[in-house]
Amino acid sequence: MIETYLDLLNQLKEKGISDIEPMLKKVKHPRVIGDMFEGLTKSILNEAIFKEFNLKVVRGFIENTDGNKSEEIDCMIVEGEGEKIAFTEDYFWKLEKVIAVVQVKKNLHGKDLKEGFENLQSVYKISEPKENWEFDLLKDSYENLFNEEIPYFNDVSKFPFHKQLVYHTLIKEVLLPPRIIFGYSGFKSEANLRKSIMDHLSQNIMVKNHSVASMPNLILCGEFSLIKMNGIPFNGKIDSDNYWHFYGSYNEAPLLLLLEILWTRLAYKYKISPKIFGEDSTLQLIRPLIKAKGVEKPSKGWLMQEIKFSRKQLSQMKNKVTKS
Repeated sequence: MIETYLDLLNQLKEKGISDIEPMLKKVKHPRVIGDMFEGLTKSILNEAIFKEFNLKVVRGFIENTDGNKSEEIDCMIVEGEGEKIAFTEDYFWKLEKVIAVVQVKKNLHGKDLKEGFENLQSVYKISEPKENWEFDLLKDSYENLFNEEIPYFNDVSKFPFHKQLVYHTLIKEVLLPPRIIFGYSGFKSEANLRKSIMDHLSQNIMVKNHSVASMPNLILCGEFSLIKMNGIPFNGKIDSDNYWHFYGSYNEAPLLLLLEILWTRLAYKYKISPKIFGEDSTLQLIRPLIKAKGVEKPSKGWLMQEIKFSRKQLSQMKNKVTKS
């Protein structure tokens, strides 16, 4: 089923771009150009969601229970009802009713990546506990990562610090909507996209709120992608030195990655059968980019390291493997 939707979304994207391109010769105003690409992204997202659950795609601001608000969000997949902002098409929407968040970039370069990253940080900063959250999502992501049963909450404090930090980060991931940067063009290679995110992190490594949990779940740039491997649904690994390989890259099928992230959230939230994903006999092989380990000294937090591959190594890596 997911392959059928993927074909539809790819056709919609290609058709939308072909409709927009002639307009770019006539329209030079940045806001209007941005509106065209936001409108196309909204159309793609509308086709990706399940209408029977009263889901919609809107633009506006996310608000938590204390009244704190995010920066303006280009596209958010939401449920229920929001507060319409007078004389606009924008809304205020409660955080607990937001399924996913998407920032749109016509061109994604270093400056645009930084802007998108900081915009999505505003969602992370207003995160808060929920009364009703998907424990099964936490359970499955934890057990896939550590290959062991999830512990009782009160037992987590007995774990070494690096494992405690992963556990609490996974909780944060479940509580927050996935945050996505959708770029239509920009970086000309997977290697350049990998380098750009590392440059951004190196310049902001000591900045508050820059952590594993605050990183975007997905960054799309043409055919290239950066993906968070938090088990929702893409799974990283814990290596022998207790580093979590939590961020990676991929160089094809960006809308498939988007669909898998969105449908995983919807499947857990609305108890949809995993059969919606079909019987695909292959797995995506995401190339690891960043590993992180929780440390207590010199201060508590994440120690991050780049996992380096040359352009030649990236080009020689397989994208898929047959399931056993």
